[in-house]
Amino acid sequence: MKATRKPVKNICEFAENHVHELDSISFVCSIEDKKRLYGLLDKEIPDIYVTSSVPNLMEIGHKDAGKGKTLLWLLNELGISPEEAMAFGDADNDISMLTAVKYGIAMANGTENCKKAACFVTDTNENDGVVQGILKLGIYSLEK
Repeated sequence: MKATRKPVKNICEFAENHVHELDSISFVCSIEDKKRLYGLLDKEIPDIYVTSSVPNLMEIGHKDAGKGKTLLWLLNELGISPEEAMAFGDADNDISMLTAVKYGIAMANGTENCKKAACFVTDTNENDGVVQGILKLGIYSLEK
């Protein structure tokens, strides 16, 4: 992370000075601050995408930057409907992807919000949860 990130002392000042250059901002904060900021940002700046991949990280980007919109774009390019697609996720930043398709599946080791958004929760990443999810839904059989 140190090789790709540059810490700044005042994130607000930095954002103001680089407003035309930034496409996203990620910052480490307490879980309590993250919850508070989610609500505040949603009210104050409606045209952004706010998510998190780990508990103490808040990620803010363009409103069209989420995994769900990206997945829908890709499916459209490939001629696949969301009803035919499956997505797996384990963090809050996967929620838009899981809700974009018919088969949005959360990993057992995923965040609570991710599991709530999914149509099904499979086993953990370490226990071949993706394969188990595919087989559980009967979409694919090893006997084919």
